[in-house]
Amino acid sequence: MADSALSLIWDSTRLRLLVEIGRQGSVSAAARAIGIGQPTASEHLRTLEGAAGQRLVERNGRGSTLTEAGTLLALHAGQALQTLQAGEEELHRLSGLEAGTIHIGASTTPGVYLLP
Repeated sequence: MADSALSLIWDSTRLRLLVEIGRQGSVSAAARAIGIGQPTASEHLRTLEGAAGQRLVERNGRGSTLTEAGTLLALHAGQALQTLQAGEEELHRLSGLEAGTIHIGASTTPGVYLLP
């Protein structure tokens, strides 16, 4: 798979869409769940399938199911999205001084008696 194809796959909206199709069982419900229109969702899905070089979703009269390739990609997409979410939360905590390192300088006397 070429680098350009990978960049088309690793788009967070497209990945969220694929994960939600697996959860919701339809493209339109998945689109609603992530806040995009159904035509945009179909376009994202075509882009994903083109980049992957295979079908990721089977559509039938009652909804949509992920193919074996779609299930595999959705599994990795879900893990990647969770990792990105965790990184975003850690950055937020760091910027809000909820976590991180603070360096304090003090001369010997206050340092010995006031700081652990």
